[in-house]
Amino acid sequence: MRLLGPFALLSPGGTRIDISSKKACALLALLAMAPNGERSRTWLRTLLWETRDEAQAMASLRRELSSLGQQLDACDAGFLVLRHRDRIRLDLGCINVDALNLAMGTDPDSHIHNSEFLEGFDLRDSEGFEDWLRVQRSRMDDLAAVIAQSGGIDHASPARLLGEPLPPKEALLVHMPPPVPIKPSLSVIPFLHEGGRKTSISIGYAEEIGFAIARYPALFVVASAAASTLSDAGMGLREIAHQLGVRYLVDGRVELTEDKIVVTLSLLEGRTASAIWSQRFVGERENQTALQEEIAAQTASQIRSKIDLTEQHRGRTGQVHGADSYDLYWRAQARFREWTPDGNRAAIALCERIEEIEPGNVLVSALLGFCHAIAYQAGWSDDPQASRQAAIRCYQFALASDPNNVEVLGYAAGTMVSIGGDMRVAERLIDRALSILPGYQPTLFWGGWVDIANGKAARARSRFEMSLRVNPASAVRAYAIGGIGIAFLLDGQFDDAYTMLSDAVTYGGHYPASLAGYCIAAAMVGQTDEARSALQALEQRTPIANVLSIVQDAALRNRLLSVIDAVRAT
Repeated sequence: MRLLGPFALLSPGGTRIDISSKKACALLALLAMAPNGERSRTWLRTLLWETRDEAQAMASLRRELSSLGQQLDACDAGFLVLRHRDRIRLDLGCINVDALNLAMGTDPDSHIHNSEFLEGFDLRDSEGFEDWLRVQRSRMDDLAAVIAQSGGIDHASPARLLGEPLPPKEALLVHMPPPVPIKPSLSVIPFLHEGGRKTSISIGYAEEIGFAIARYPALFVVASAAASTLSDAGMGLREIAHQLGVRYLVDGRVELTEDKIVVTLSLLEGRTASAIWSQRFVGERENQTALQEEIAAQTASQIRSKIDLTEQHRGRTGQVHGADSYDLYWRAQARFREWTPDGNRAAIALCERIEEIEPGNVLVSALLGFCHAIAYQAGWSDDPQASRQAAIRCYQFALASDPNNVEVLGYAAGTMVSIGGDMRVAERLIDRALSILPGYQPTLFWGGWVDIANGKAARARSRFEMSLRVNPASAVRAYAIGGIGIAFLLDGQFDDAYTMLSDAVTYGGHYPASLAGYCIAAAMVGQTDEARSALQALEQRTPIANVLSIVQDAALRNRLLSVIDAVRAT
């Protein structure tokens, strides 16, 4: 089905299937772009026959479906449209839709990137359909621009990255705190100098660290000036966290000696004001500015990582308070990283609940798309093609809605790896993300897996290693080590691969890619028993062939599978 450019429905041999009615073409387009290809009869008749009363509209829909069915039956394609009592479904598993392939790069017609969605098409008597059409055209235009562009991207504004503006000062002292976004939220308390007072030096350190942390779009940072207002009003740490609506606080102290400057930082859990991380820095007093920048650069990634680990632990252990979108999001993050069918289904259900609470949240859409992609790749879905299409829709929406969000770009690239998209497009997404926020640890991590899929072992290893240097305490440390091991494996360095993958499995043995790599590496160095054990552990979760499907080079993939066959035969 061609939706980019003039509408066309083609048989597998390329013969055009003539659809005589514009309403029927519109109906097919509505179904093709719907979640799982399915819409209710009520929704369809409202968009296509909104000016008629309910009985007339439903009768018109039945006639249109009957006529469409006859035309499809004449071409042996009647199975494409499934009619139920209250809903209509297009079988997306049996049809290729170019609009869904736009960001995948899988359509052989390169012109689609410059073609208007349903070019020249309109239904002037159906205002609801015209509104839908405008939204789809805008979405496709934005998506094509994201894919075409790589490098030279301006930094996204804080409001765009955060998803909402910072609360005004006037609203900080009211009884109810502002709502907490699904991102972990924090504020940097103005640091104290000797004698428990604020000085320009201590305030400077707090602001520099706050600015450094704010560059990470996964965190919501409330300006330190807001915390200062509440601190000056005599509020304690727990009360400040509550009034600002943040989960975490960063506190610190600056001490000066004759020639040294000592800075102590603490990350506090806002609800209890208990410290969950602290670090002490000592530098030369004469190099105060350089030290300030160095501390900010070092601690920002560590604070982000510690919060990430804390939230994942909270999600795994069920230590959540209430059922708001924030808690649901982090429970979803924890569940999908179990790498089990039940964990993945739970993560999808949690994301869908958040979408009901916060429609249009791009971080949730990006995560939901990746979870659907995992279900597709691992074989955990009852309807694999529906899962694949859901993954595509989710990340397309997220990309079109927030093309400068590096978190979204990373998840989109990871989704494309899992569902078999064009890795050239995935590379452009990674390049774009790195141009926005150079050296961002999650982007380097996702880029490593894109390189693994492309067989670019040396660059994959470099990116994974760099991600660990940027953030040694990363929540995905074991997965990154596994990626390094797989890169060694692809390069034929089997001893190094075995060493790295042994470590990855020890600390993150549930990760399918690491288990698959460990099985192959163990076999290549003669550790047959370990290889069999790893294969058994992996295939209790997913077939190893599904995991290796991310490798784009068919010859390389077949060589890896031949090693697996040899392990089974022993």
